[in-house]
Amino acid sequence: MNEHPATLLRCVVERITYQNPENGYSVLKVKVKGYNDLVTLVGNLLEVPVGSVLLCRGEWKVDKCYGSQFVAATWEETMPATVYGIEKYLGSGLVKGIGPRFARAIVQRFGTETIDIIETEIERLYEVPNIGRKRVAKIRESWEKQKDIKNVMLFLQGYGVSTAYAAKIYREYGKESIDKVRENPYRLADDIWGIGFKTADGIAAKMGYEKEDPRRCRSGILYTLGQLSDEGHVYAGEEQLVKTAGQLLEAGETAIRDTLAGMLQAEDLILDKDAIYLPPFYHAECGTSRRLRDLAESTGRSLFDGLFDPSSLTAETGIEYDEVQLAAIRQAVTSKVMVLTGGPGTGKTTILNLIGGKLELRRGAVFNRSSFFGAYLELCRAETASAFDRDVRAKSRIITSDDVFDYLLDFRYMNEGIDHKRRELLEEYTDARYAKFQMRSLEDVDRRIAATAGRPIPEIFAQEGEEGFRIREHLALCAVSKESGQVIACGGGIVTRKENWDPMRQNSTVIYLRRDLSLLPTSGRPMSQANPVETLYCQRAPLYEQLADLTVENHGTPAETANEIIRRLGL
Repeated sequence: MNEHPATLLRCVVERITYQNPENGYSVLKVKVKGYNDLVTLVGNLLEVPVGSVLLCRGEWKVDKCYGSQFVAATWEETMPATVYGIEKYLGSGLVKGIGPRFARAIVQRFGTETIDIIETEIERLYEVPNIGRKRVAKIRESWEKQKDIKNVMLFLQGYGVSTAYAAKIYREYGKESIDKVRENPYRLADDIWGIGFKTADGIAAKMGYEKEDPRRCRSGILYTLGQLSDEGHVYAGEEQLVKTAGQLLEAGETAIRDTLAGMLQAEDLILDKDAIYLPPFYHAECGTSRRLRDLAESTGRSLFDGLFDPSSLTAETGIEYDEVQLAAIRQAVTSKVMVLTGGPGTGKTTILNLIGGKLELRRGAVFNRSSFFGAYLELCRAETASAFDRDVRAKSRIITSDDVFDYLLDFRYMNEGIDHKRRELLEEYTDARYAKFQMRSLEDVDRRIAATAGRPIPEIFAQEGEEGFRIREHLALCAVSKESGQVIACGGGIVTRKENWDPMRQNSTVIYLRRDLSLLPTSGRPMSQANPVETLYCQRAPLYEQLADLTVENHGTPAETANEIIRRLGL
């Protein structure tokens, strides 16, 4: 099929290859007059079913992986005009209550008038054999919902809203979408994940909103404070806020100050002396300072008192410290709170992780461990007094800037349904990852180990033992897991070492292939020859279950198992 320069495409949807129900992004196979083969159509086509007749505007492109495609920027749906098209449209599953069998029966009864009958005289469906009251009610409800979707899409597209955002808006507001957007388009920035002030402002401008409209000023002030927070500022001075918001909004100072005063009075913002806060940041800052103050002012003798000896420190390190440095060290080891600071990449997080890991101190939040964290930890040395072992490990904790940031985020999004938004984001990420995954090669960890060592695995076991092999296995896994587009085959014992868990899961979907033990080969496998397969399975099965994102029964042919994996992943 040759590329065609046209930007207008009329087609009939024959097959849906992929469709994201959240944002409407779809990959469709469509029939186009003049083309012998089906054409690939991509774009944000919400709720478009098989059988739909579409008029699409866009452009042709050639994808290096998927070939020629028509990318739809906008689209309109028209009802099918032929008996065949109507039957296929109704039987696609779009209209609840109508499957292929009832679609055929309805079309046989009403022919090309079917769509008009459903639209204006739906009670006539009782003329079709075996269609009862409940089914007609279900058909009516589903048909009205589809009309609502189309009306909302047309309305939003009229104001320049992309189909991707239109899909999200409809998911949030449903049939009330038009009324809510007309009432206040700036609420989109608060309610819809991915729509910010600038997008909402563009919609509002097309709807005729004035620059000094209080709703616009309010949204602009919130956006300004949000931008400042992204730069590390938890508050803004009034003059700074008025000036920055004025530059964004291109509105008069009086309008901004009046809106700001109303927001302070309604406690949408909090004023503390000369500082103006978003409420989550105000409460987070107060909570953080209160916790630090309580720690610093707590009574009781420090367990480190008397342990600091400047002379022994100099003797151990060979470094002569001046008075300022000694004062800083003394303060750090005798205080109840220590703040470790420094520029990006100076090692703050690494040092604290190592301290916490070596002394088994509690962390404020879960931290990311590198693949080599365990090796670093082995190199560290810790000597503590008995009092430390007795009390401090149980009562101490390490708080990093990451913990503070998480604390702020929890407050910031507490009333915004953050759990719901996280689920949406995870689903979008999962869909995007599966949709865009392109396998470039298959990597077998055991083969890489053998290739790197220059000898087969049984020989590695014989010369270096299982420990030597496991070290090589970990290094090979860390190397290959950093490469994108890989299908990685791992040895069965890789799950027995915890240091392998993070690299396995950091950028991957872990699939557990479960197979009858009697079918498992043992030839050339040192662990299987030295231990009964049943024993190894009992040890490893709980770990397989714990780490797997997906479990697939592998009792058929390789092709059947591969097809099942592809189906389960939605590829």
